[in-house]
Amino acid sequence: MRERKLFVVLCLTVFLITNLTGLAYANEKIVEFDPIKEFSADGPFYEKEKDQKNVKVADKNNVETDAIYYTYYWKITGLSGPTKYYGEKYTLVSGAGGPNGSTLGASIQASWSDSIGGTLKVPINDVEVQIGRTLTNSGTVTVSYSINVPANKNATIYWQRMWDRWYVYQSEYRYIYYNMPHEFTGNTATARAYDYRGIYYSYSIW
Repeated sequence: MRERKLFVVLCLTVFLITNLTGLAYANEKIVEFDPIKEFSADGPFYEKEKDQKNVKVADKNNVETDAIYYTYYWKITGLSGPTKYYGEKYTLVSGAGGPNGSTLGASIQASWSDSIGGTLKVPINDVEVQIGRTLTNSGTVTVSYSINVPANKNATIYWQRMWDRWYVYQSEYRYIYYNMPHEFTGNTATARAYDYRGIYYSYSIW
């Protein structure tokens, strides 16, 4: 009787191992966040403007005077968004269903971050106030997903980081004295604000 119970336990063990062959959980691997790669489809990643100092005004003979200075500054003059932005597509795992079908899945760790793309001329806090989000968060997340693969079929599971994206439109102004009229210089710049929202999964079976 004892030998029969042992035989049943061994059969169950073999059954479980056979049916979980398609599962691969490797939590020790971390896919690092690379903003240049993630946002490559969206244009230049980030260019920070250096602080603008007071600039002397030249007279009609192009001789600098000490009497008048222009002060230049940038401000947000428009926003659009949010829209969903999906980053680089990564393969989580690939496998075959075999003659009887199987479960395919994997689990890894990935880092993430909020980000700014394009050309930012204003302090990042100004953007946060306008969109009502914090743009300085970062961390790691477990990327985990599984599917049932039919018999004699192959499958691949993909994952992507996902953000809410805003376009931030900025304009440059100048003034001589703060309480005097501020003039638009004609210079503009566009930045992109990315607020991380999670992981998007997709898969293909063929």
